[in-house]
Amino acid sequence: MEAIPNGIPLLKISDVTAATGIPCANLRAWERRYGFPIVVRTAGGQRLYSVEQVDELRRLQELIGRGLAVGQAVEVVRGPDPLACAGDVGEEIRGAFYDALVAMRPTEAEAVIAQATANCPLCVIIDCLIAPVMNRIGDDWYADAIGIEQEHFASAWTREWLGRQAQRLPAPKRDRLLLACVEGEWHDLGLMALQIELRRERFETLHLGANVPTDALVAAVRRYRPRLVLLSASVVEQVPMIRCVAEAFDEIPVERRP
Repeated sequence: MEAIPNGIPLLKISDVTAATGIPCANLRAWERRYGFPIVVRTAGGQRLYSVEQVDELRRLQELIGRGLAVGQAVEVVRGPDPLACAGDVGEEIRGAFYDALVAMRPTEAEAVIAQATANCPLCVIIDCLIAPVMNRIGDDWYADAIGIEQEHFASAWTREWLGRQAQRLPAPKRDRLLLACVEGEWHDLGLMALQIELRRERFETLHLGANVPTDALVAAVRRYRPRLVLLSASVVEQVPMIRCVAEAFDEIPVERRP
């Protein structure tokens, strides 16, 4: 029988239990509570695991046996301390990523970011690669060093990549939060990065995107009743718009305020 490739999820939950001795109930509970491991499902809802995930579960089991709580063990298995590996995203990688985006070469940009994610968690990729490169691209566009088409391509590519990462995160278990850019604010990449961090903490997020009119925000709060509303504005001139939104929220009945 041929070996199963590590990254391809083909093993059923019963196979994982047989290989690790971890009861199916534990596997389901860890997935619900910690989002670990992130499995794929068949059309019928059956969980499928990869060989790599089985190895991670064995490592988790070993750490629990050494006395770590399950949540602590999950964090260890998920990856290194972000601060410890932030230096892995250096100027060379940032330069290569910048060059790929400015040259509008999506395949090359994907390869560069894949190389970085092999060694670093998502939060480091966002803080140490995406954020500084997109800031540089914005500055270069403002200085007429690159064209608007290059800036738009880089923003669109990054927005699509961040969206894919958000979709891969575990199902939410905590309060509903609403995220939006105030009217007149068109830059939503920072808000998308924040959404990923909130999703990693298992919050349910409703991301409304850029340039959301105040009346639409009020309507969304009335309808979806989020626990909190997070607004994005990138320049000080938009502070009055934030005040306008806050005043509009004051008109919402107390039991429905964010």
